Amino acid sequence: MNPCWSECIFQKCKPQFELMLNSRLIKGLVNGELSDSSFKHFLEQDTIYLHAYANNLLHIAKMIPSKEHKEMFLQLSREGILAEKEIEEKYAKRIGGLSPYIIPSKTTIEYIELETNIIQQNNAATSLAVILPCFKYYNDLGKYMIKNASHPNKYEEWITTYTSSTMDRVVESIIQLANHVAEESSSETREEMDVCFYHAAIGETKFINQIR
Repeated sequence: MNPCWSECIFQKCKPQFELMLNSRLIKGLVNGELSDSSFKHFLEQDTIYLHAYANNLLHIAKMIPSKEHKEMFLQLSREGILAEKEIEEKYAKRIGGLSPYIIPSKTTIEYIELETNIIQQNNAATSLAVILPCFKYYNDLGKYMIKNASHPNKYEEWITTYTSSTMDRVVESIIQLANHVAEESSSETREEMDVCFYHAAIGETKFINQIR
């Protein structure tokens, strides 16, 4: 039996995940030694990303025929907006708050533009492929950090936001949906899905590695 689309692309992009694991951000969160200034920079860029992410998920929901998956993406979009507010109201306060005027980095802009430009083309296959790395790697990084985090750790509460049993189900649902769409698509479309996932995985890697 041939491996499904997700298994193939995850294997191809395994080096990107290794780069994420070895980033200063992830190492600093795991050992609790990430500086407040670096954490603040990450929160600011993440807030910008989450705003675009919520809008992109809303757009994906409109092109998904399945009522179940449509509602899932609508809920994820709402949760993205809530997460943005939680960052500002809860975590940022501990480090003196976010800057009043947050300037998106070149890396953040490029990552957002990559996802948005593909999703705006209204192609469900490539849209799922380009948004999947965010879900897949965010959840996988969470599992890694929870398993390896030092104790006590001032970032412990933040680390627990990365993964949960609910997120496991969401990620698996998106993966299965993407696999189903890939199976129903032409070889050319599957190749496009590969390219979209690959470039989004690079975008996610750069986004995480921009923290100094």
